Amino acid sequence: MNRSRTPKPLSHRIWFRILVAVCFVIPAIVGLPFDPAETPAVVRAVLEDPYIVSVPALLPVAKAALLIAAALPFLGVRWSGRFLLGYYAAILIVVAFLQNMADTEQFGYAWLIGNTLAQLVVAAWCILDVVTERTTLNRENLRPRRLWLLAPMAFALLMPYTIEAGRVVPSLVSVLSNEASVTYCMITPVVLGVLLIFPDGVDRRTLSVASFVGLVFGLINLAVWFGLNPQDWWMGVLHVPLVLTAVYGLIESRLRRVATKTTPNEAAGTWSSTAGEHPR
Repeated sequence: MNRSRTPKPLSHRIWFRILVAVCFVIPAIVGLPFDPAETPAVVRAVLEDPYIVSVPALLPVAKAALLIAAALPFLGVRWSGRFLLGYYAAILIVVAFLQNMADTEQFGYAWLIGNTLAQLVVAAWCILDVVTERTTLNRENLRPRRLWLLAPMAFALLMPYTIEAGRVVPSLVSVLSNEASVTYCMITPVVLGVLLIFPDGVDRRTLSVASFVGLVFGLINLAVWFGLNPQDWWMGVLHVPLVLTAVYGLIESRLRRVATKTTPNEAAGTWSSTAGEHPR
């Protein structure tokens, strides 16, 4: 029996992941001179008051939009997959810049350009997915045993926290109006959760890229908030849904790649799969 070996897609290649990971070590662009050892302080200063939260009235609107995008697959809307990834790409383009830029008191203007580039990689991949119609989310493909993912998704969307005496603490005060829906680390678990609940029509390459970038962001944040800033441990807890869904997404994309059976159309970017993926 003649079997052809499935070529590893770009999204799963080590060199591509290394290239993406390099984005995270690109120095921030800062208006005032600073010691590189102060980089964590620069990051914190930017994320405490980024440009994207300058219009508070828009935050509840963005949260409602993300909730609608995530709910459409459960309602059986045929184009829900394209809408979800299209919205994710659009909001990431905005977030990539405006969440990572700020005018800070200590450092002046600061731009976390590495974060921007990494998030734009995900946005570009999602745009490619939408344009080529790679991902389709059908209600028939819902996996009931994965509905537990709704818990970390909801936790990320609500982002229950507040600042008291300069510390991040649990709170339900602003769950309907906070910046979760314009924060990469809270948006991504919601999107990944939906893709994992409806996995059969999800493009494995898109899932891989979004999960890998999400995992790097998540692990960095766990190290920062549990290790470098333990007084703000609750912010670390808020990033657990990102790490959880990203790890799950990488495992899922890996298993689907292994289970994929190559056809002559693979070179043209299409395939059939024993794991239930639709021919593209």
